[in-house]
Amino acid sequence: MQRVDGALTLDYNARLTLSHAVEDALQRGRADVLQCQAVVYRGRWYWLDERVARVSVRSWRLSFQPLTASWRVSMGGLSQSYTTLAEALHR
Repeated sequence: MQRVDGALTLDYNARLTLSHAVEDALQRGRADVLQCQAVVYRGRWYWLDERVARVSVRSWRLSFQPLTASWRVSMGGLSQSYTTLAEALHR
C-alpha cells in the first residue's frame, strides 16, 4: 500500500488453485465469478481500530470459450483471452 497524491493505492497478488470439479465445470461451459474486497484499518491503542479506506467489491468473470478453445477473463466491459487456464488465473 502506498499514498499517491493524497490517495491510497493498494496492489495485491493472489494465487488461485481450482479444484478438479470446478475446473471440469468451467470446461463444460459454466462461468465463474471471482470477487475481491479490501478494507484498510489503522490500529489504535486507545479504542477500536479506525477504518481508513474500503474498496467496493471488484468482480472478474472466468469462462471457457469452446469454439476458440480459449479462456476469457472479463471485468466490466473489458475482456482478455488466454490459451490456457493457468495463464488466465495468473493475470
